[in-house]
Amino acid sequence: MIEWCAKFADVAQLRKQSSFLASKLLGDIQPGSLPLHAFERKAMSALSAAFGNFARTRVRRVYLGSEFCSYLEMSAEEWAQGVELLNRWGFQATLVLGPQTSRRIEQTLSVVADAARECLDKLEVVANDWGTLAALSDLDVEPILGRLLFKMKRSPRMGRETLPVLPEGTNFVDRISAQQMLALAQWPFSHSSSEKMLDSLKVRRVEMEMVPQGINPPATPVACTLYAPFTYITGGGVCPVQRLTTVNEETRCARRCRTSVIIPEFENATWPLLQAGHTNFGRMTSVLKYYRERTFIDRWVFEPGIPM
Repeated sequence: MIEWCAKFADVAQLRKQSSFLASKLLGDIQPGSLPLHAFERKAMSALSAAFGNFARTRVRRVYLGSEFCSYLEMSAEEWAQGVELLNRWGFQATLVLGPQTSRRIEQTLSVVADAARECLDKLEVVANDWGTLAALSDLDVEPILGRLLFKMKRSPRMGRETLPVLPEGTNFVDRISAQQMLALAQWPFSHSSSEKMLDSLKVRRVEMEMVPQGINPPATPVACTLYAPFTYITGGGVCPVQRLTTVNEETRCARRCRTSVIIPEFENATWPLLQAGHTNFGRMTSVLKYYRERTFIDRWVFEPGIPM
């Protein structure tokens, strides 16, 4: 049985979902105030087509928060408002944290502790750096390993042009290519030391995304969440649309990543990509059928538009 969830980047986006909050149906989620880009529309259409009853699917859990940029993080007041709103409408809550700095971590943990006390159900918290994940194990929450910590190659350059250079006359290309795909699909935490680490951190769920090489199932029981329809490819570096202002020693960004996108172009064919801010996303919906058949994935998270 697959559990469907919905994800919103902040409380402002959540407040706009009045129809969805009342009905709890995926089909009532609005993409936002801006029209969807063609990249997003194609992804949404493919996801809807893959699941015949998608629009009538009922949601009980909402993911709230953005993991991709520190300037998209909510304030303590906004976190509290978001939890109160989810409580009021009867949703279970999962807070999504981005990577934390040493200067922010104490404040973040305080926000998480306050949210945990206010939640009607036990609060889930997605951590996207190892320090925060370790710190969460001391709180009364369910720590989740975020997708930024799920280290799999997101966009391998596959094709005849990118296979290994072999001596002339060899006929092992296909076999070697297949072995490469098996290696790229290996479960990231297959080593016994990794399993022990996750167990010590009280991690019972990991977040993953659709990657074109596929994913081998975990060797030991662990709950798995899949985000759809977008896959985080890479991020970081200087944001090309960044616009910062500092008032009273507080720096804020104009968040142009939510109103403008960059479409990368390459000489050779690749997976469809879109850049928002300093983060690249891929559209992997052509492999939806494969992931629908992975029985170890028990939760899907729907993102109504690029998750910024």
